[in-house]
Amino acid sequence: DLVTISPKTVNTLLEWLQASNALDKPSEPIFISLDPVYFGNRLTGESIRKIVGKYCMSAGIEKRMSPHRIRH
Repeated sequence: DLVTISPKTVNTLLEWLQASNALDKPSEPIFISLDPVYFGNRLTGESIRKIVGKYCMSAGIEKRMSPHRIRH
């Protein structure tokens, strides 16, 4: 499946890939955990859901949010 993303998102992702040297390590995860216990490990779907929920709450969004719901 293809997902359309904005040019701004593309540029931001490209900047991240360059800054993190991820282009030189194609088999490594692009986004990693910063938690001291799991530092450097690939983010799980659950950890991404928690991050989204945290930032939505801090933005004042009271509805339960998920990465999928944000796409809508």
